[in-house]
Amino acid sequence: MQNLIPCRFHIEVEAVLKSEGLRATKQRLDIWDELCSTDSHRDIESILSDLKKKKINVSRATLYRTIDVFVKHNLLKK
Repeated sequence: MQNLIPCRFHIEVEAVLKSEGLRATKQRLDIWDELCSTDSHRDIESILSDLKKKKINVSRATLYRTIDVFVKHNLLKK
């Protein structure tokens, strides 16, 4: 997945989540930060693994749902 906006814009990410009826939780913002940590393409398993290494507990369902929202709003490209 490729980020389409600079990673420093948590405010934009929070607005996108809110527009989808989702709260900008620490987990969701941690997912965004992890996705911003590299420009390389990664699969869900590697993202989950990297989050767990950083002691960030995110369910697979939350990760999928959050990524789908980011893609829908052109923050990421699959």
